[in-house]
Amino acid sequence: IQGANHKIYAAVYMITDKVIAEALIEARKRGVDVQVVTDKITHESSWGKGKMLAAAGVKLCVFINNKQGQQNRFFANGPIMHNKFAIFDDKKVWTGSFNWTVSANRANQENVLITDDVAVCQKYKRRFEELKQASTHRSIDDVKNHEAPSGWRAPSFDTFVQLVRAYFHRPETN
Repeated sequence: IQGANHKIYAAVYMITDKVIAEALIEARKRGVDVQVVTDKITHESSWGKGKMLAAAGVKLCVFINNKQGQQNRFFANGPIMHNKFAIFDDKKVWTGSFNWTVSANRANQENVLITDDVAVCQKYKRRFEELKQASTHRSIDDVKNHEAPSGWRAPSFDTFVQLVRAYFHRPETN
């Protein structure tokens, strides 16, 4: 992030790491075009840094999947935006399992791949643009004033954790 000179385009499911969020904000302050597509949970979660990024002028695009008929137990509106990649200056792609979270940064076993392959960079840039176009929100004002589609309800991060725990809980047997 600190080495970017012109652009940082990132699509990351969850952003909770304040150090990473502050680095993105600092990049924007030094004139880098910083755009982030993230899942709605990053904006709504008490730990998410979406509001912090948007308030600092980072272009935040909150992805909402409006596909009907794909509902499941955990996500009332179907599949989530689960990408984890960033494009730096149209020259480098960073991708892997690493969400931009405190846990990923300090504790989890994660993987990251960085490439400067031009063809790979172009493919990721196209994917970023597709995700951005599929995003409903474009700014902090849009997010504050947005009415979700009828019947849409995303779980809070805390609710999500409870659902996962309940799903994997094994009842005691005698």
